[in-house]
Amino acid sequence: MAPAEAESKVGKENLAAHRWHNHNCFNPAHLIRLGVTRRGTPVSLNRLLTQFDLSVVLGLMEPHLLLGFSGGLKMILPGCAGKETIGRNHLQGMLANRFNYVGAGAQHSPVRLDLEEGAGLLQKELFLVNAVLNHDAEIVRFFCGDPVKAFRAGADFVRRSSAVMIDEPADVVITNSRPFDADLRQGLKCLGNVLEATRPGGLILGLLYCQRGLGDLSTPFLTLPYRTLRMLLHAMGPKWLPSFTRWAVLHEPLEQQFLDQFGLRMLERNELWCFSENLQRTTFRKLGALRRFPSLPAMIAEAEKTVGQSATVSVFPYGGLTYAPRGWA
Repeated sequence: MAPAEAESKVGKENLAAHRWHNHNCFNPAHLIRLGVTRRGTPVSLNRLLTQFDLSVVLGLMEPHLLLGFSGGLKMILPGCAGKETIGRNHLQGMLANRFNYVGAGAQHSPVRLDLEEGAGLLQKELFLVNAVLNHDAEIVRFFCGDPVKAFRAGADFVRRSSAVMIDEPADVVITNSRPFDADLRQGLKCLGNVLEATRPGGLILGLLYCQRGLGDLSTPFLTLPYRTLRMLLHAMGPKWLPSFTRWAVLHEPLEQQFLDQFGLRMLERNELWCFSENLQRTTFRKLGALRRFPSLPAMIAEAEKTVGQSATVSVFPYGGLTYAPRGWA
């Protein structure tokens, strides 16, 4: 977190009155190597975690593309991990043909199982305090205690409270990033959350507020124009796509590769269009997986021209927090 962000969350007076540490995954001096998970993730965590008998793990539970739901020991790994550990753990979710685990639950996500094993290498007592939010970002429930058992209970609650059951996938899904409107990294979640609500080949229209712009999201080193990239991925098909996406992002930092892979695999399945008043046009030129529109009316008009007036449409006004579960029928 930037110092200004920390002050806004914790309070300037509180930060001045207490000893605190801002984790940096890029600084080897902050890290200690603890071992390797059975899935091959080398585990390096912040060495301060090894110096205390008890750590209280604070976090938020919400739908998550790679974990099913965020929260739990995610605050330890990747939250307090080194960049290689973060990258290897996240790539666990990109190895199989299935790449979207939102709402699936911890028992189905290799990323979740890998991070829980990695955090266990600390061999220290951990106490979980996880909050669940409503659509207005207000806390409605806490889940506390054993970091795995309490997380599983919380995941069951979020699965029931955040899932939106649909009759059939729509031709067009309009999704809003609210309540996770801070930046593009957070805003993009609303696209993945509605993947199962959209028929293959359908349109996903994202309204991305991005109050702080791009945030800390890195843009790809090299990309193609949106239309060219989608045609290439679509021609390649699902058989060769996983291998291609792994090859295409080899030049990217390890911790960034999973985001690029995820975006490419979503783009092969669906059209990804977006509108944001707070992002510059030059930003989207570096994000070939997203097609930018200058205004909301322009995006809606193009969608109508593409699919026709008789197309089915679903709207997710709180797309950052709600999701369409797999196996909705």
